[in-house]
Amino acid sequence: MHKIIYTPHFKKTYQKLSKRNNRLKEITKIAIRKLADNPFSPSLKTHKTINPIFGRAWSSEVTRGIRIFWDFTDYWIILLAFGGYSRKYKVYK
Repeated sequence: MHKIIYTPHFKKTYQKLSKRNNRLKEITKIAIRKLADNPFSPSLKTHKTINPIFGRAWSSEVTRGIRIFWDFTDYWIILLAFGGYSRKYKVYK
C-alpha cells in the first residue's frame, strides 16, 4: 500500500470542485483508497497523460468527467490535480 501526498494544487482544486457536492467527496475518497491499494486497478481506468502544468503524469477516473492526476515513487503517490475535460473542471489542455 502506498502513502498518499496531497499537493497544494490538488487540495485547492478538490475543495473548489467538491465544495457543495457531498456525493463527489465520497466517491473521491473511495477512489483515493483504491489508488493507495492498487494504482492500476481496472476500476480506476488509469492511464498515462501529458499535462502542460505537470508534464507526464498518471490519470485515474473518479467519475466519467472527473479525474485525479498523480505520480508515484516506490512508497508514495503524489496527488497533483483534480479535474477533467469540461470548462468548469478543466485540467486537460
